[in-house]
Amino acid sequence: MTVLPLFVFWSLWFLNFSTRTIFSPILPLIEDGLSISHGQAGGLFTSLAIGFSITLFLTGRFAFSLGYKRMVGIGIFCITLVLICYHWAESYRALHLLFFLLGLSSGTYLPTIFPIITQTYDPQHWAKAIGIHETAPCLSIFFIPILVPFALRYLHWKSVLLILGVLTLLFLIPFWKVSVEPKHEKTYERSPYLDIFRNRVVWIIGILWVFSAASSLGTYSILPLYLIKERGMEFGFANRLLGISRVAGAVVPLTIGFLKDRYGFKVIIRWS
Repeated sequence: MTVLPLFVFWSLWFLNFSTRTIFSPILPLIEDGLSISHGQAGGLFTSLAIGFSITLFLTGRFAFSLGYKRMVGIGIFCITLVLICYHWAESYRALHLLFFLLGLSSGTYLPTIFPIITQTYDPQHWAKAIGIHETAPCLSIFFIPILVPFALRYLHWKSVLLILGVLTLLFLIPFWKVSVEPKHEKTYERSPYLDIFRNRVVWIIGILWVFSAASSLGTYSILPLYLIKERGMEFGFANRLLGISRVAGAVVPLTIGFLKDRYGFKVIIRWS
């Protein structure tokens, strides 16, 4: 199992996910800068989620015709462009638009990278490769709240977003060199969404995923705002507490990847 491609995929996923998790630590600053309510501040994540969901829904169809690698590249380029535009965002409406566009841009990665991973590695390594790959968002959730207060000692939060966007764009270079384009094995005479929506398992997994994401990332997104504004915690301490609280999640995806090879998918899902 070649490590270099997986390291590049992992790094790109870490940076991609960080473009969303970074807004949780800085949400109190955005609220103060715009003089908006807690509800309005949290509403920004709604725009992000709507854009992200739309792209998740449509990316697979476009990737089939445009190419999976090209879709990853388009998404990363758009992420950088959106993060640069935050520098000139001065109104609440402008932030809503940028959050929506960021969701649209970042949603292209996940549906396209899995076919690339499975094309890169043999089937017996899929669970381990995907498990390692999925530690990236967990580590992003852990490190970003700890790193952001340190970076804000020297930079404005808009400058931090700019640096993150540039780093993400730079990782496209090694990605393009080490990744392979998945083969197109068949074409669809009708929309594949019809078959997907008729599958009961898809609905069950989807509902489980909604509750799982809401209980983890949903709570994560708004927690610093609550700790700082309602509980009176110091900015840096609240974010460090948030990051430390997520440390266990950094090892779970990797562990699950190895356990799946031993016990199978259904057993692991039931225990989860």
